[in-house]
Amino acid sequence: MWPFIVEYRFIINMLSLLKKVIVFCVILFACQNAFAQADSTKIVTSNPVKIGFVCRDSLISAHPKVAQVETSLGGLQKDFEKELKRMTSEYNKKVKDYLEKNSTFSKPIKLARQAEITETEKRIAFYKQRFEEVFSKEKDSLMMPIFQEVDSLIKSTSEELNLTVVINKKELLFFSADCIDLQPIIKQKLEKNATLK
Repeated sequence: MWPFIVEYRFIINMLSLLKKVIVFCVILFACQNAFAQADSTKIVTSNPVKIGFVCRDSLISAHPKVAQVETSLGGLQKDFEKELKRMTSEYNKKVKDYLEKNSTFSKPIKLARQAEITETEKRIAFYKQRFEEVFSKEKDSLMMPIFQEVDSLIKSTSEELNLTVVINKKELLFFSADCIDLQPIIKQKLEKNATLK
Protein backbone atom coordinates (compact mmCIF):
# COMPACT_ATOMS: atom_id res chain seq x y z
CA MET A 1 0.00 0.00 0.00
CA TRP A 2 2.85 2.35 0.84
CA PRO A 3 4.37 2.51 -2.73
CA PHE A 4 0.93 3.26 -4.13
CA ILE A 5 0.61 6.40 -1.96
CA VAL A 6 4.08 7.61 -3.02
CA GLU A 7 3.19 7.23 -6.69
CA TYR A 8 -0.13 8.94 -6.12
CA ARG A 9 1.59 11.95 -4.49
CA PHE A 10 4.08 12.09 -7.33
CA ILE A 11 1.28 12.15 -9.90
CA ILE A 12 -0.56 14.91 -7.97
CA ASN A 13 2.64 16.97 -7.80
CA MET A 14 3.20 16.50 -11.53
CA LEU A 15 -0.40 17.52 -12.35
CA SER A 16 -0.04 20.61 -10.17
CA LEU A 17 3.19 21.51 -11.94
CA LEU A 18 1.59 20.90 -15.34
CA LYS A 19 -1.34 23.15 -14.36
CA LYS A 20 1.11 25.93 -13.43
CA VAL A 21 2.95 25.55 -16.76
CA ILE A 22 -0.34 25.77 -18.69
CA VAL A 23 -1.43 28.88 -16.78
CA PHE A 24 1.98 30.45 -17.43
CA CYS A 25 1.71 29.68 -21.17
CA VAL A 26 -1.79 31.17 -21.36
CA ILE A 27 -0.60 34.36 -19.64
CA LEU A 28 2.42 34.53 -21.94
CA PHE A 29 0.23 34.05 -25.02
CA ALA A 30 -2.21 36.75 -23.84
CA CYS A 31 0.65 39.21 -23.29
CA GLN A 32 2.07 38.44 -26.72
CA ASN A 33 -1.32 39.12 -28.36
CA ALA A 34 -1.70 42.37 -26.43
CA PHE A 35 1.73 43.57 -27.58
CA ALA A 36 1.00 42.53 -31.17
CA GLN A 37 -2.28 44.46 -31.14
CA ALA A 38 -0.56 47.48 -29.67
CA ASP A 39 2.09 47.32 -32.42
CA SER A 40 -0.51 46.97 -35.18
CA THR A 41 -2.40 50.02 -33.87
CA LYS A 42 0.79 52.01 -34.00
CA ILE A 43 1.28 50.99 -37.62
CA VAL A 44 -2.27 51.92 -38.59
CA THR A 45 -2.21 55.26 -36.84
CA SER A 46 1.22 56.19 -38.15
CA ASN A 47 0.38 55.20 -41.76
CA PRO A 48 -3.32 55.82 -42.42
CA VAL A 49 -4.83 53.93 -45.32
CA LYS A 50 -5.75 56.16 -48.27
CA ILE A 51 -8.25 54.67 -50.68
CA GLY A 52 -8.99 55.81 -54.20
CA PHE A 53 -11.51 54.56 -56.71
CA VAL A 54 -11.91 54.71 -60.44
CA CYS A 55 -14.14 53.20 -63.14
CA ARG A 56 -11.55 51.57 -65.41
CA ASP A 57 -14.06 50.58 -68.12
CA SER A 58 -15.33 54.15 -68.36
CA LEU A 59 -11.78 55.49 -68.73
CA ILE A 60 -11.04 52.97 -71.46
CA SER A 61 -14.21 53.77 -73.41
CA ALA A 62 -13.50 57.52 -73.07
CA HIS A 63 -9.93 57.13 -74.35
CA PRO A 64 -9.38 59.25 -77.48
CA LYS A 65 -7.87 56.34 -79.45
CA VAL A 66 -10.93 54.11 -79.00
CA ALA A 67 -12.66 55.85 -81.94
CA GLN A 68 -9.73 54.90 -84.21
CA VAL A 69 -9.89 51.30 -82.98
CA GLU A 70 -13.64 51.16 -83.63
CA THR A 71 -13.15 52.57 -87.13
CA SER A 72 -10.45 50.03 -87.91
CA LEU A 73 -12.51 47.14 -86.53
CA GLY A 74 -15.58 48.44 -88.37
CA GLY A 75 -13.66 48.26 -91.66
CA LEU A 76 -12.64 44.70 -90.88
CA GLN A 77 -16.26 43.84 -90.04
CA LYS A 78 -17.50 45.35 -93.34
CA ASP A 79 -14.96 43.31 -95.33
CA PHE A 80 -16.10 40.18 -93.50
CA GLU A 81 -19.77 40.87 -94.17
CA LYS A 82 -19.09 41.60 -97.85
CA GLU A 83 -17.26 38.29 -98.32
CA LEU A 84 -19.85 36.41 -96.26
CA LYS A 85 -22.62 37.89 -98.42
CA ARG A 86 -20.79 36.72 -101.57
CA MET A 87 -20.31 33.21 -100.13
CA THR A 88 -23.93 33.02 -98.97
CA SER A 89 -25.16 34.14 -102.37
CA GLU A 90 -23.05 31.43 -104.01
CA TYR A 91 -24.45 28.87 -101.57
CA ASN A 92 -28.05 29.96 -102.12
CA LYS A 93 -27.56 29.81 -105.91
CA LYS A 94 -26.21 26.25 -105.68
CA VAL A 95 -29.09 25.16 -103.44
CA LYS A 96 -31.69 26.80 -105.69
CA ASP A 97 -30.16 25.26 -108.80
CA TYR A 98 -30.07 21.85 -107.14
CA LEU A 99 -33.70 22.06 -106.02
CA GLU A 100 -34.92 23.22 -109.46
CA LYS A 101 -33.01 20.63 -111.50
CA ASN A 102 -32.88 17.82 -108.93
CA SER A 103 -35.30 15.58 -110.81
CA THR A 104 -33.30 15.82 -114.06
CA PHE A 105 -29.93 14.87 -112.50
CA SER A 106 -28.55 11.38 -112.62
CA LYS A 107 -27.48 9.85 -109.31
CA PRO A 108 -23.73 10.70 -109.70
CA ILE A 109 -24.54 14.32 -110.55
CA LYS A 110 -26.93 14.57 -107.58
CA LEU A 111 -24.20 13.28 -105.26
CA ALA A 112 -21.65 15.66 -106.76
CA ARG A 113 -24.00 18.66 -106.35
CA GLN A 114 -24.86 17.65 -102.77
CA ALA A 115 -21.14 17.39 -102.02
CA GLU A 116 -20.62 20.88 -103.52
CA ILE A 117 -23.38 22.31 -101.32
CA THR A 118 -21.97 20.59 -98.24
CA GLU A 119 -18.47 21.83 -99.09
CA THR A 120 -19.77 25.40 -99.45
CA GLU A 121 -21.50 25.14 -96.05
CA LYS A 122 -18.21 23.99 -94.50
CA ARG A 123 -16.29 26.85 -96.16
CA ILE A 124 -18.79 29.38 -94.79
CA ALA A 125 -18.56 27.90 -91.28
CA PHE A 126 -14.75 27.86 -91.47
CA TYR A 127 -14.70 31.45 -92.74
CA LYS A 128 -16.89 32.62 -89.83
CA GLN A 129 -14.69 30.83 -87.31
CA ARG A 130 -11.46 32.22 -88.79
CA PHE A 131 -12.94 35.72 -88.89
CA GLU A 132 -13.86 35.56 -85.20
CA GLU A 133 -10.31 34.50 -84.34
CA VAL A 134 -8.69 37.19 -86.51
CA PHE A 135 -11.13 39.85 -85.29
CA SER A 136 -10.47 38.96 -81.64
CA LYS A 137 -6.68 39.07 -82.13
CA GLU A 138 -6.88 42.37 -83.99
CA LYS A 139 -9.10 43.89 -81.30
CA ASP A 140 -6.74 42.71 -78.56
CA SER A 141 -3.67 44.11 -80.35
CA LEU A 142 -5.36 47.48 -80.96
CA MET A 143 -6.81 47.77 -77.44
CA MET A 144 -3.71 46.58 -75.54
CA PRO A 145 -1.86 49.95 -75.72
CA ILE A 146 -5.02 51.69 -74.46
CA PHE A 147 -5.33 49.25 -71.53
CA GLN A 148 -1.66 49.73 -70.71
CA GLU A 149 -1.88 53.53 -70.83
CA VAL A 150 -4.97 53.63 -68.59
CA ASP A 151 -3.41 51.17 -66.11
CA SER A 152 -0.15 53.13 -66.12
CA LEU A 153 -1.99 56.39 -65.41
CA ILE A 154 -3.99 54.77 -62.60
CA LYS A 155 -0.75 53.53 -61.05
CA SER A 156 1.19 56.80 -61.43
CA THR A 157 -1.71 58.94 -60.17
CA SER A 158 -2.14 56.62 -57.19
CA GLU A 159 1.54 56.95 -56.36
CA GLU A 160 1.39 60.76 -56.72
CA LEU A 161 -1.51 60.89 -54.26
CA ASN A 162 0.14 58.34 -51.91
CA LEU A 163 -2.85 56.02 -52.10
CA THR A 164 -2.67 52.66 -50.39
CA VAL A 165 -5.44 50.99 -52.37
CA VAL A 166 -7.30 51.76 -55.60
CA ILE A 167 -10.62 50.00 -56.21
CA ASN A 168 -12.60 49.65 -59.40
CA LYS A 169 -15.73 51.74 -58.76
CA LYS A 170 -17.93 49.25 -60.59
CA GLU A 171 -17.71 46.91 -57.59
CA LEU A 172 -17.96 49.48 -54.76
CA LEU A 173 -20.80 49.00 -52.34
CA PHE A 174 -19.92 51.94 -50.09
CA PHE A 175 -17.30 54.66 -50.00
CA SER A 176 -16.81 57.58 -47.67
CA ALA A 177 -15.97 61.16 -48.54
CA ASP A 178 -12.36 60.42 -47.54
CA CYS A 179 -11.95 58.17 -50.61
CA ILE A 180 -10.41 59.86 -53.62
CA ASP A 181 -12.14 59.72 -57.01
CA LEU A 182 -9.36 59.32 -59.58
CA GLN A 183 -11.74 59.40 -62.56
CA PRO A 184 -11.55 63.14 -63.39
CA ILE A 185 -7.79 63.31 -62.73
CA ILE A 186 -6.94 60.38 -65.01
CA LYS A 187 -9.46 61.45 -67.67
CA GLN A 188 -7.74 64.85 -67.81
CA LYS A 189 -4.34 63.17 -68.14
CA LEU A 190 -5.62 60.97 -70.98
CA GLU A 191 -6.90 64.03 -72.84
CA LYS A 192 -3.61 65.82 -72.22
CA ASN A 193 -1.63 62.82 -73.54
CA ALA A 194 -3.84 62.71 -76.65
CA THR A 195 -3.16 66.38 -77.47
CA LEU A 196 0.58 65.92 -76.99
CA LYS A 197 0.78 63.09 -79.54
